[in-house]
Formats: sequence, structure tokens, C-alpha cells
Amino acid sequence: AQGDFDKLYSDALIVSSNIYAGGLFGMFGGNGSTIDDCWFNGRVENTATGVTQSGGIAGIVYRSNTTMTNCLNTGVLDVSKSTQEFPKAGGFVGDSYNSNTDIVTSINAGTIKTADTAKHGGSVVGWISSGTVKSIHTYAYGADYVIGKINSGSFLVTFTSGGATTEDLNRTTNYQTVPA
Repeated sequence: AQGDFDKLYSDALIVSSNIYAGGLFGMFGGNGSTIDDCWFNGRVENTATGVTQSGGIAGIVYRSNTTMTNCLNTGVLDVSKSTQEFPKAGGFVGDSYNSNTDIVTSINAGTIKTADTAKHGGSVVGWISSGTVKSIHTYAYGADYVIGKINSGSFLVTFTSGGATTEDLNRTTNYQTVPA
């Protein structure tokens, strides 16, 4: 999906064998696309084999400049049954691929279940394939890490609370603090 979306809510049970699974969108992209005032309070179970990208709001943000503002995830992401070695699961986005994604004044209080939480489960984003993710005044809980893995790209943060510690963020060379 692409475009501007406002005031979406879902409490659905989503069981997917598709590579992309999200509480609101499986795949999201489109330059200048926005997601505002959205809430996911359901459950996503991604049982796909191979690469999987699952997120509370979007499974993957693909080749775009996207802004998510005032979004809330209180749902459950479960990729623990995936046979993939590195499932990508994030409170807001499973994978940010070749995208610049801004996540602003949003809250992830959902649960992220991977077979091994050290394998790309992130309370903000599961995996940054390329591009930049900015987390601005965002609260993120539900996983051991804020970002599961940065493959190529960067994570910029103005203020993120929750699972974020300096040690977590410094485990990657692509972390910067952006002045408020």
C-alpha cells in the first residue's frame, strides 16, 4: 500500500505464510507516504519459511520516504515458528528496505516473539536493510533491542525510551543522536 492513511485500527488475528506480514500493512511504500494516528492491538503470526518481515504497523517499508506519527502497537508479533535463521520482526516495522522511515511520537508496548530474541527482533524496527530510520520522541518496549540489526544504513534517535540503552545502541557503528 502507499499513500496517506489516518486513524486506522485493527485487533485482528493475522496468520500469514506470506513473506510480509503486518498489523496494518504487509508491504508499505511510496515517496511521501504517511501513516498517522494508527493502532494495532491484535496478533500477527508469520509462519512463512525463508525470509520473513513482520511488524506491528508494517511488515516492510519498501523504497520510500515514509513518516509514521502517533502510532501505537499493543499487539503480539509471533515469528517463533518461522524456520528462517533470522526472522525480521519489529514493533513498528519488520524491515526498512532502501527507505527513509521516520517514526515520530509513537509507542510500541507490544510483544515480539522470535525463536531467539537476539536474532533481529527490535522494539522499533527488526532490520534496517538500507536507508535511514529516525526515531523521534518514541517509546519502545517488547524486545531485547531497539533495532534488531542494521545491515546497511543508519538509525537516528532524538529520544527513544524503553529497551534503548547506550550499550544497545552502541553495538552498531551506524547510531547517532540527533539534537531535539
